[in-house]
Amino acid sequence: MPRKAAEPGSGKQETKLHQVDGVQVYARRDDQGKPTKLDAIDPDEGKIRDIADRLQRRGFGVMRQRNPRAGKVLYTLKATWAGDGTPPEDPFEGTGSAGEHPTRKPGKDIKK
Repeated sequence: MPRKAAEPGSGKQETKLHQVDGVQVYARRDDQGKPTKLDAIDPDEGKIRDIADRLQRRGFGVMRQRNPRAGKVLYTLKATWAGDGTPPEDPFEGTGSAGEHPTRKPGKDIKK
């Protein structure tokens, strides 16, 4: 039984959405062009946790995961729109400017 290949360009394209705290966030958009699925990866767990918290406050369902790869540990997040209605055009609007944590002062690192 022959199988037909998918048409080129028929898949959802992943695009760069924002760079938040130095972490690139990628998005897949719905038919109206609004970001419905987001993901990011970074070796800093705190940055991924902060991004995940901001997205969750906006109505996204968020999964975070620790991924050991080739001797390094990377942290990932995957977020899917779960709120009422349509997703926001900019998921980071109103949560502090992109690249800036809403409660941390610029230049101040959290001490461990």
